Amino acid sequence: MDEFQLVTECLTELKDNNDKERKQELLMYLAIYCSNSKGCTGIVAMIIMLIIIRKWKPL
Repeated sequence: MDEFQLVTECLTELKDNNDKERKQELLMYLAIYCSNSKGCTGIVAMIIMLIIIRKWKPL
């Protein structure tokens, strides 16, 4: 599984899952992944994550 597919699956689960604890887990994973990732994918994932966080203020 490549980086982009991994991030996409995480984001899809975030969108479909209503369990707040699971969402926080996934966001933490994405944050750690993005901070460790090199190159474009990390930046793109970080931007997408920021958009998601803004949409769901009440985590």
